[in-house]
Amino acid sequence: MSPEDQALFDSYRELFMSEGWKEFLGLIEALAEQCDIRYAHDANEFWKSKGRLEALDWVIGFEDAIKAAETMEDEDAGDYGRALH
Repeated sequence: MSPEDQALFDSYRELFMSEGWKEFLGLIEALAEQCDIRYAHDANEFWKSKGRLEALDWVIGFEDAIKAAETMEDEDAGDYGRALH
């Protein structure tokens, strides 16, 4: 792993261990739970809610994606660190 990639993963790890990240993730998870596309009144509202939920799910899964990328980088499976920039 390059020093730049290592620094990036170290920075993410520090972020994920912070109280601010944990608080932020809790808020995002609560918002995702409240986003229920079953109650959309029309197609426009449905697609807006679906997009909102997909964005929230992306944020919720971000930490796991970074950890997986770091593992792959450690295993020399590819250049996933640079792809995160």
